[in-house]
Amino acid sequence: MFTETAPTVDNAWGKSHRYDPVAFETASLLETVAIPDMQAKGMLPDRLPTLGEIKANVRVPTSAPAGTGGEDGDGDGSKSDAGRDEVDDPANHAPYNATAVLEYLMTPKEFSIVVKREGGEDEFVPVGSYPLITRRVNGANGWKVCKFQRAGYYHRGSCTTYEVTWNLCAKVRLTDGSWGLDDTYGGHGCSPRGNWDVPERKRIRAPSQGNPPKLSSVRLLGAGHAVLHDGHDPLFAAMNLTGGSLFFAEKAAESSAMATVMLIVGIAMLVPAAILGYPFVRRSLPFGGARGGSRRYRQGRGIERDHFDEVL
Repeated sequence: MFTETAPTVDNAWGKSHRYDPVAFETASLLETVAIPDMQAKGMLPDRLPTLGEIKANVRVPTSAPAGTGGEDGDGDGSKSDAGRDEVDDPANHAPYNATAVLEYLMTPKEFSIVVKREGGEDEFVPVGSYPLITRRVNGANGWKVCKFQRAGYYHRGSCTTYEVTWNLCAKVRLTDGSWGLDDTYGGHGCSPRGNWDVPERKRIRAPSQGNPPKLSSVRLLGAGHAVLHDGHDPLFAAMNLTGGSLFFAEKAAESSAMATVMLIVGIAMLVPAAILGYPFVRRSLPFGGARGGSRRYRQGRGIERDHFDEVL
């Protein structure tokens, strides 16, 4: 939001505008909407551990000893398949159906914006339907690629991965008195690195034994934040120009780094050329020829002395 006055800037062209990004941000939709709904349906117990209790149960298991097949990732259910940075449910966590919870979180939910008008009717702006968890099953060339590069679960040539929708970000614009989604730059989202898509996802490590991800792991990642931005925010113009880095000297820095690399490579290539060419350069110099002639003269005198000795 631009200020009314534009203060001048010393030693610069033009004027500088100070603005405050106009945005509304909600808490985690998982904590405020999804979990209460599952509790009301009897899918989850009434009492759930806090995030502090969940963080206290994060464990990093040690690798299995050599010869036991540790970290094999073959999905046979052995202890050697134990993943890293896994989250255990606290001891006082009541049991629940993890498969049913996963299916609920993978079901797309409608996301809409409600515009409250004073003395008027509310206006609804539909954004889209998005799940909080996305499961993907793709082929993989071995368990190592699946486990260590994709954080997935490998079984019989397929790799199962899970992604958590940790943020839903959209741009809106007021046009002719009505609010609607802003598709400037090619999408309704907020980041060019995500192709301007509304959902922003993070991959969560798949359980090593093929089980559904635990709810504690999803909660610890912080799923379902929602952010609403004004489409006129110049932040998006800057992100579009810089590819999301907000670093305007990126091309100049890349050119400078490339020039430095080429200079180092050129100097390195000159070293063997200088070593190999030194004898030829030395012979071509005047002092090099004189010294060579003096050596040949001394060698000639030695030959003449040998012949003289033979005659005597």
